[in-house]
Parts: sequence; C-alpha cells; structure tokens
Amino acid sequence: MKEHTRRVIAYIAGRLISGSDGGSVYDYSKSRHFSMSGDVGDSVSVYDHSEHCHISGGGDATSSLSLYHYGNVTTSS
Repeated sequence: MKEHTRRVIAYIAGRLISGSDGGSVYDYSKSRHFSMSGDVGDSVSVYDHSEHCHISGGGDATSSLSLYHYGNVTTSS
C-alpha cells in the first residue's frame, strides 16, 4: 500500500472511531503530521493537503466503506 493511502485510511478510521473532527494524522515513519480535512461518516469526502487530492466514497460507516483515492490514479502516455 502506498504511504499516502495508508495515512488517509488511518485518518478516516481515527475519525470514525473517535467521533472527533481531527485535522491531521501523525505518521511515525516520517516523524511528521499530515494535514487532512473533510467529512467522514456514511459518506466520506476528505482532502489530503500534502498530496493535493480528494478521497471520497460511502457505505455503512459501522461495517464497510467503499473509497476512491484520486491520488492513486495512474495514466499512461
């Protein structure tokens, strides 16, 4: 899994578990905070400020979510 994907999943999971509106996630492997913002619940719309990309999706926040990370899109020339 890509590092930025792991961070945003941790951010979303942390928000769901805590019920708080945190504005960042701390990555111990990088020894720094990464800023994120948005809405998390049955509908997810999060912006990862360090990667300049959106993560969105939905489902049932108590059992499963289907998410799309727009920063993981690859294109070929």
